[in-house]
This record gives sequence, C-alpha cells and structure tokens, in this order.
Amino acid sequence: MINRQTEDHTTSLEDAQRDALLVNETEQDEDREAACAIQETVKTRADNHLMFGYFQKAIVNFPQQLSEYLAK
Repeated sequence: MINRQTEDHTTSLEDAQRDALLVNETEQDEDREAACAIQETVKTRADNHLMFGYFQKAIVNFPQQLSEYLAK
C-alpha cells in the first residue's frame, strides 16, 4: 500500500499506519474468501474474465474523504 503525498495533501505516519491496519484487519480476510471462490469457479468457464480488487484505492481514501465532507 502506498500513501502518496502531494503539494495539497500530506499523509502523516499515523494516517498511513491507520490505513494499513484497516486493510490488514479487514481486506485480507475478504480477499482470501474472494480468491477461494474465484478458484472454485474458474474451470466452469461461466465468465470470460474476472476483476479482483477494483475498489481497493477507494477503501483507503474513504476515511479522509468522509472527514472532509463532514467538516463542511
């Protein structure tokens, strides 16, 4: 996971650690379940492609965006 810093937004170490903890505590279990389910169905050829982890970036940014929205 990478928290990029830009001129208009810096990520503190505390924020980066909080984000990493969120991902480690919640996302890995969900990802593991999804990977197992995908592997069980790959041979069925029901789908011609699979998308995995499409919204991961949104999950990491959600707490900051929510805080900014509520501050308005």
